[in-house]
This record gives sequence, C-alpha cells and structure tokens, in this order.
Amino acid sequence: KDRYRVVDWFTGRGGEVGARPTRAEQDALRAFVTGGGHLLLSGGQLTSALSVGDADDKAFLADILRASPGTGTPPLSVEGMPGDFLSELTGLTLDDGTRGAYPVGVTDVLTPASGGSAVLRYAGTNLSAGVFSMPGGQVLLLSVPFESVVDRAARARLLSAFLVRAGFPAPATPPVGDSGDSGPGLLSGCVAPRGVDPHPPEPPEPPAPIVLDVLPQFYPLGDSGCGCGASAGTGTGLWLLLGVIVQLRRARRRASDVKR
Repeated sequence: KDRYRVVDWFTGRGGEVGARPTRAEQDALRAFVTGGGHLLLSGGQLTSALSVGDADDKAFLADILRASPGTGTPPLSVEGMPGDFLSELTGLTLDDGTRGAYPVGVTDVLTPASGGSAVLRYAGTNLSAGVFSMPGGQVLLLSVPFESVVDRAARARLLSAFLVRAGFPAPATPPVGDSGDSGPGLLSGCVAPRGVDPHPPEPPEPPAPIVLDVLPQFYPLGDSGCGCGASAGTGTGLWLLLGVIVQLRRARRRASDVKR
C-alpha cells in the first residue's frame, strides 16, 4: 500500500528539454495515479515538453494528464472556471519577476483531451490553464508554475480546493491573504535572511569601444618631447637624442684634455 495519498510535483518554468519528468518518474507517477493516488502537477512548459517527446512521453500526457498543448497568448493571471470546483478562485496574479514570488516565465495553454476537463483558465479568456481528470486517482495539471501565484493565500486556496475535491477535509480557517506588494513573498522570504536581492538591478552597459580606422603615422608638432618643434616621427626624435649624447661626451673629453 502506498504511504502517501497525494503527490505535489512542481517543475517550475522548465523548458522543452528539462521540464518533463524522466522515464522512471513517469512510471512511478503512472503507477501511483492508476493505483488511486492523487496528483497535482504544475509547470510552465511541461505539456509542451511532453508533446514533443517520445512515444512514452506522449502516452503519459494522454493517459495520465489528459491534456494537449493549445494556442494563444495568455495574460499574467488565472481564475477558476465557473461552475467547477475552482470557481471561487478569481484574479490569481502570476509573478512577472517583480512581485517577490516565483517568476512565471513562458506558460502553456492547455486543451483538455479525452477524459479531461478545463477547471482553470487565464483570466478574461477562454484559454485553459488547468485540466482535471480521473485516470484512477484525481489529477490536476496546471500550465503555470504553482509557486508563481503571487498571493500565498491564493496558492493555499488552490491547493485546498484540490485536496477537498480529492476527499480531504476542508481547512477550519482560510489563510490570510498576501498580495506580494507589501512584505516578502515566497522567493524573497527565502533569500532575505542571506541579504541577497532576489531581483538585482541590471548591470550597466559597458562603454562603447573607440575604434580607429587608420593608425596615425605622425605626431603633432611639439609632441616629440625634444622641444624643437620638429614634425618628424619617433625615429627622428631618437636620432636627435643620440646626437645630443655624443656632443656631451665630446665636450667632456675636451675639458679633460685641457686640464692635462
């Protein structure tokens, strides 16, 4: 008998290569769900990643998650579908990278497959963000990272609604709201004790390099260092310096001869 009745699996922003569970993880989740376990699975590009994978990835998407990728440009908020068990969830803002939760990144739009139904949508649209199914236990697939919901109380209500739907008792008191605009959020709360800014400013642009098409062949008048105003280059200056040294040596020899 399985020890756990519910599994929460968060894949975050993920990507077309890194978001999907491994083969061993998919097999374990399949066995868990078909054995009556309940699964909450979320990730920004999880569905897309599975849809472009191999035959086993596509089978897991169709058989267990009961969804496929859709199309559309989703906004940064989600809400429950009217008349379903998430209908009380309204205006769940997703973190755009400035709200102190978890930056949402790119997200999928979902299309329910056979046996699945849309229970969460992007606010003000008909684009699905959550698909519910019962391939054994109850499964809720989210096309956004669960932790990207800014309001911690809203995250708790979303999880609570799924747990109640799966047969767990409802919480005695609702969680206190947190808009994310005042005080630290999920990500900020983790890094604040270390004194690390979760959203550091962008580094300044480096200065533009100075590029000369042609290197100068001569130097301006008076820049040779000899004070003679010659317009010659470095070579001429060296010859003049050598001449001065020779003349000084000759003068010293003459002075020595006179003393003798």
